[in-house]
Formats: sequence, C-alpha cells, structure tokens
Amino acid sequence: MSKSLRKGLFSFIVLLIIYQDSPLGLYAGAFGYSFVPIFSLMLFAIIILIEKGKVLKDKYIKGFVRIFIYLTIVSFVAVIVWAFMGKPLVILHEDIFSKTFKGLLYFLSYICFLYDMKYLSQYMGKNEFVKPIFIVFILLTLIAIIEYFTLPNAFSFLHFTGEKHYGRIRLLSKESSWTSMTIFVYGILSLYYSFIKRNKLYLYLTIICFAILILLTSSKTLLIVFFIALIIALMINAKKMTKKSIVISIILLALGLGGYFLLSGKLSSAIERSLQWSSIFTRVYTILIGLIIGVVYPLGTGTAIYLKVFPDFLKKYLYLI
Repeated sequence: MSKSLRKGLFSFIVLLIIYQDSPLGLYAGAFGYSFVPIFSLMLFAIIILIEKGKVLKDKYIKGFVRIFIYLTIVSFVAVIVWAFMGKPLVILHEDIFSKTFKGLLYFLSYICFLYDMKYLSQYMGKNEFVKPIFIVFILLTLIAIIEYFTLPNAFSFLHFTGEKHYGRIRLLSKESSWTSMTIFVYGILSLYYSFIKRNKLYLYLTIICFAILILLTSSKTLLIVFFIALIIALMINAKKMTKKSIVISIILLALGLGGYFLLSGKLSSAIERSLQWSSIFTRVYTILIGLIIGVVYPLGTGTAIYLKVFPDFLKKYLYLI
C-alpha cells in the first residue's frame, strides 16, 4: 500500500471517529453507532490480503488479543451456565447468543482498529500523525458553534438512533455525554501538535478552540482535565518558550476559566444539576456497582450477561444511597 494512500486512509478514520450516530445503529445497536468498527474490520481484512498474511508485531495489540481470547471464553461459559440455571435467554429483546457475538465482534473491531492505525501510520513522523487530528479538532469547534446557533434541530439529518430534536451540544454523537472524551483526546493531541511544531498560532488556536468547546458543552470534568493538562504542558515546555509566550498562555488560561464561570450558566443547566448533586451521585453509584459486580463475579460476566446483571444490581443496591 502506497504511503499517500496510507496517509489518506489514516486521515479518513480520524475524521470518521467523530460521527457516532450512524444509520447502522438502527440495525446493529451499539456496534453500528459509528462506522469505525465495521470499517476497521473490513480494512483489516484488506490489509491482510495485501500483505499476503504477514502480520505486524506489536506488544500493545498482542495484549488486547489475549484479553479478547479471555473475554470470549468467559462470555460463552457464562452463557452456558446462565442457560443451565434456567435464566431468560432473551435480554433486551434479543437472544443472549446474538448479544454475545455482537459484543465480541465489537471488541474485535477495537483490535482491528488499533492494528489498522498502526499499519497506516507505520512510516509517519510525529507531525504527519498528529496533523489530521489537529485539523479535525478545529472542525469539531466549528460543528459545535453551528450546533449552538441551530439548537434544537442541529444536524438532525445526521442523527438516526438519538433524538432528532436535542437541546444540548452533542457534536455528531448520539447524546451530549459522549462529547467530553472526544474533545479531550483530540484537544490534548492538538496541544501536543502545537508544541512539537513550536508554533504559537497553533497553540493559541488550540486553546481558543478548547475554551469554546468547554463553554458550549459546559463540561466541568473536561474543564478541570484540560486546565491541568495545559498547566503540565506549559511546565514541561517552559524552557523552550519565551516569557511573552508564557504570559500570553497564562492570560488565555485565566480568561478561559473566568469566561466559563461567567457564561456557562447561560448555556446549560449543568451547574444547577451539580448543585443538586444528582450528576455526581449517578456517576459515583454506577462506579460502586461496577466494583460490586467485580467482587461477585471475579472472573467476569461476559458481553451478554452483563446487560442483565448491571441493571439488576443497580436496583438491588439502591439502599446504599
């Protein structure tokens, strides 16, 4: 595969990741929310054919393969035990065997995605690797601005499994809670790109875009993580930066923090929800339930049985709060 084709496919996947409410979700559930899983599986097969069965060796991917093998064994053992116990064989309107297969296929697509990106970026330098991520991050900001001014009908023609009319910024995902991680990953890598390029314009543009996205989404978790990451990045690169650059960065940091507290209350009800503690309690409680499931089922539950166990445990341990 030529270098230019590899770069083109790499950039395409980086762009494809941000769309997480595709029509495939209507037929394949969570597996189809994004085009990335199915595209990763297809691209992996094509790469193996092109390379005539030759596989790249990578310790990180190898570790995921081991996890996949373990998950497969646990999933099928759990299904067999579940059936012998006389438990319902249909979960969320679908038989547990189909659920197991879909869950394993989803995890397998992660491995294929990692392999594909490893293969496509094999001959890329740092700049070539991060540049498309930086460009897509700028695009994400433009999408957020357009969404803000067109709510609640923003990009409704691109949403198939989520609500057509939505009152919060969700970018191109199913719901707003999915946006923070996308913004964080693309934003941090964009910051990294500006530092390795040693370009002040890129740095200030990234900070401004990050600030806009934080303001529009009113995500406090994203705000905290971003400022911590930015401070650490500035400390690491302080010797390479001029005093003027450091001062401007600190001013932008202060303006962004101040602007958030002044404007975020007008953009969403996130602060009000935090004052009522409902959002925090929900997250803490679900984490606690996850830990309890880990204690009760130390070997795991598999990809299908978990969909029944988790909601049951949520109801069972409500007395804890």
